[in-house]
Amino acid sequence: MRKPRFLFSAALIGVATFAACDRSPAGPPPAPAPASTGSVATFELRGDPDAPEVVQTLTVYPTEVSVGDVVYFIVVEENRSSETLPGWRVGFPEPVGSFGTLSSAGFSTRYKAIPEEPSDLFCERGVETRPLEPGERRITWRGFCEVPPLEDWNAPFFKELREKLRDAPDGVPVRLTSSFFGPDGAPLSVPLVVKERPDVETRRLEDWLAATPERLLPIIDEANRKRLRSEELPLDARGGVRVAGRSFDPRCFVRFSFRKPNRPNAPRTVDGWRKLETVFSPSTLRDEITLTRLQLEYYNAPEGEASDAALMILLDWLQNRPEPQRDVMSATLLENSDHLRKTPLQKKNANLCNALTSASKSATVSTDDAE
Repeated sequence: MRKPRFLFSAALIGVATFAACDRSPAGPPPAPAPASTGSVATFELRGDPDAPEVVQTLTVYPTEVSVGDVVYFIVVEENRSSETLPGWRVGFPEPVGSFGTLSSAGFSTRYKAIPEEPSDLFCERGVETRPLEPGERRITWRGFCEVPPLEDWNAPFFKELREKLRDAPDGVPVRLTSSFFGPDGAPLSVPLVVKERPDVETRRLEDWLAATPERLLPIIDEANRKRLRSEELPLDARGGVRVAGRSFDPRCFVRFSFRKPNRPNAPRTVDGWRKLETVFSPSTLRDEITLTRLQLEYYNAPEGEASDAALMILLDWLQNRPEPQRDVMSATLLENSDHLRKTPLQKKNANLCNALTSASKSATVSTDDAE
């Protein structure tokens, strides 16, 4: 399997050393704030006519969100025959961001999500295969859609959506049209409900957007994809996330393209992330903040029992998330491992990645019913 294509220089990611370590309070790390809840929806996809015994499904979580939240997707292929299928495709390990087109009845606009790449340099992936055993289910694609990304907060569709939400306390029905096809051969359309976010949270998002310089927001290039203006952005020692006595770029711990928050709005200490976690109500937006906070608790914990306990809290939290969200988040953590190479966090990160990989392998042959 090739290495993920989203690579940053370790020298750019962790650049400043502090005289004193960022010490976590004594005792175990606080438990995660209540996580998001909601429905998991599964849709059958058009199958491969040459392999009718393999059922393909698109699974979505959640189907009801607030403005600013994230929706997660996975495609699963399951061999429902009693025969082993040799040379079956493995799929792509990296999450695909900015997925689908959002529309709603009566709207004058629609929003087409544009995928973001961290740079215009990437490796092509060859087709990788391995046998698909009887009863085995394999995640072959994973993606997410933010509703909306921070930089698209004022896109016409979302301006219209926020206006209509003023008179729709139960939310506005929205359809996300995907690049996948249903059994009838038509593009699959996923029904969602988008609700208004509490005023204090909405103001926080708007403040983050206002405080973000244009150089930190993506541009749309000639290939119609988002990319950062430059990966070579200098990191002020006062502007990074302080972990184990060093300042790290927030991109080490935050899902790529997620700016709620990222530079320059990301809290600088684990305590700052704890406080931020309490600002937002249960939602997938807060889940992303929780995931960052749990990583920082782990990396800040002294080696030994404290570190083991913090790792277990992180893994347990992930295990209890619905499968689409858990899989995308786990893939993100594996992807971010390149950021932490040749840093003091490399060993701890390797332990985390090994645990995630082991959990992923054990889940590929059983049906997941997380809700």
